[in-house]
Amino acid sequence: THTTPSPATLLRERILRFVDQNLDEPDLSPRRAAQAHGISTRYLHQIFAESGATYSSHVRQRRLQAAARALRAPHTRNRTIASIARAYGFTDPAYFSHLFRNTYGSTPRQWSQSAQKPQQHPNRPPGRQT
Repeated sequence: THTTPSPATLLRERILRFVDQNLDEPDLSPRRAAQAHGISTRYLHQIFAESGATYSSHVRQRRLQAAARALRAPHTRNRTIASIARAYGFTDPAYFSHLFRNTYGSTPRQWSQSAQKPQQHPNRPPGRQT
């Protein structure tokens, strides 16, 4: 049986897409998202509460995930951690580093550097790279 998603579920999905498309905006506030979707801030919070999350925690999680991917991407190796943090809406580098470490268990620099180390092939002894 196929059930049609509720209007609130469809709206939440639209808001989630809006968040993903605007991660670089420092002011990705609940008020801005609500205005962009023609709803009240209270209703926005209600929609997220029904899913067991908050709007702000979702935005923070998506920003951290995007920054973590960028920190490990080869094309961002020459960028500073602060510039990557800014690219995903984090205006305070210290706050970004604090959140990142609490989420991923390492600093942004350690995270980035771990991606740059050559990976050892599991079937080859150390020291023999062929």
